[in-house]
Formats: sequence, structure tokens, C-alpha cells
Amino acid sequence: MTVSSRPRRTFVSIAYAPASGDPRVRRQCESLARAGWTVYSIGLSARGEPAVGRLNGVIMLRTPQTRY
Repeated sequence: MTVSSRPRRTFVSIAYAPASGDPRVRRQCESLARAGWTVYSIGLSARGEPAVGRLNGVIMLRTPQTRY
């Protein structure tokens, strides 16, 4: 089976922190995206960030909620 004929895998990361702010979460998500996975990162929104975006191949879904 070649890489292009394999079904695409999906990974969802959920963190109670700003979606793009936690380096551990970002590294894991970006690594999987580079390996060909579809990656969704769900987290809190930092001030001024859009609700949906893409960062280094990762689909970012942000909720407008403060952490505490």
C-alpha cells in the first residue's frame, strides 16, 4: 500500500489552554500533521485570535473563554 492510497488518519487534541500557546501540544500536533495526519487542536482563544484557523498544517479551533 502506498502512502497516497492509505486512508487519512485524524487526530484531535483538546487542551484547557490557548490552542497555539502550549509548546508541548503544538509540537505533537505539528509532528502528526507533517506525517500526513489531519490534526485538529481545540483550545482556548487568546485575545484577538479568530475562532478557526490553521497553523503549520494544524486546524485550530478556539473557544472564546478565559482560563479561570
